[in-house]
Amino acid sequence: MTKIIFIFSLFLLFFSPTCAAHLYKYDQSLQKGSSLNVPLEFQNGTATIEDVSNWTASFGEETEPPILLRMDLDNDQKEEILAELRYARGQQNSAYLVFDDEEEGYRYLGMLSFSLIHVIKYKEPDRSYILTSWHHSAFEHTISLDCIKDKKIINLSSIVLKTDEPSNNPLFGKLFKGNVTEKELLQIFHK
Repeated sequence: MTKIIFIFSLFLLFFSPTCAAHLYKYDQSLQKGSSLNVPLEFQNGTATIEDVSNWTASFGEETEPPILLRMDLDNDQKEEILAELRYARGQQNSAYLVFDDEEEGYRYLGMLSFSLIHVIKYKEPDRSYILTSWHHSAFEHTISLDCIKDKKIINLSSIVLKTDEPSNNPLFGKLFKGNVTEKELLQIFHK
């Protein structure tokens, strides 16, 4: 009987999802523009923080762990994790895989790319929007409006600003630095 318990304990030790981080093969799907094959542990919210680092690093054959940012993107009083895809840096922009911190682990929500990010939170109704600015060239910047809904990042709309310095643009200033009502925000992006 003791042998059976010992063998069962070894089985649990080696095959338990919370025991050790998963290892992920080099994945070029993002570089090729293919759809992302999300591992099961990220779909069901049981991935560890080590899984987040390992999976993110697998997209660029990284040897160092990714930079992790923490911020509340959905106004639920809990911070999501943004893991930087180092291979995708360029023109003052970065790309991030976004994860929700759930009771049993981390769930993949989607990807955000930006040079600047700003979360606009509204108390009534209890909701938030994610604004990102993406630098395309010396005279073109895209601003995207996203939200988190049904455990996914949803892109609601994008606008392009033709300006050499977005911080000098009144619309950019209103969105990223001023107070904008939800009605105004949605009107700006749905013209």
